[in-house]
Amino acid sequence: MRPKLLLVDDKDKFKGYASYSDCHAGEGKRHRAFVTLLFDSENRVFLQKRRHKLFDGLWDFTAISHPLRINGKTESYQEASDRALKKEMGINQVQVRKIGAFNYFARDGESCENEYCAVLIGNFNGQIKANSSEVYDNKQVAYGEFISDVKNNPTTYTPWAVKAIKIVKKNIKGV
Repeated sequence: MRPKLLLVDDKDKFKGYASYSDCHAGEGKRHRAFVTLLFDSENRVFLQKRRHKLFDGLWDFTAISHPLRINGKTESYQEASDRALKKEMGINQVQVRKIGAFNYFARDGESCENEYCAVLIGNFNGQIKANSSEVYDNKQVAYGEFISDVKNNPTTYTPWAVKAIKIVKKNIKGV
């Protein structure tokens, strides 16, 4: 059985399950998603250039996905973040915390994102081994440089990265 996405309202209240294709076709169905941004001890962030059907080739946070319903079990944000970090960037379990969320709709051709997106952050001081089937490129940049680049070059980032950075800025001081 294929994993299902979690349908939610604009406050993240669970409403049911749907397939990936149903959630991303036409106007989509509002579903739960997340972005994870990892910081190292020198206040640098890990970014990826995504290789994906939707918003391909744009820069994004460290890991991005949806909590899934798999084999009768629903992932927590932590479990989903761990899965995505491992799959996309080769990073094993990193404790994350939710610092906020937002709702958004973004179209990419005939597909779309219609999501309640949680913003997760964590700390990591190891090496990444990006999965080339998931990620074109990756980099580690100073947090302040990242903030400036998103502001000056928003079209090189995913629509949700541009929105999520506003929540990160409210929660991360010292830039």
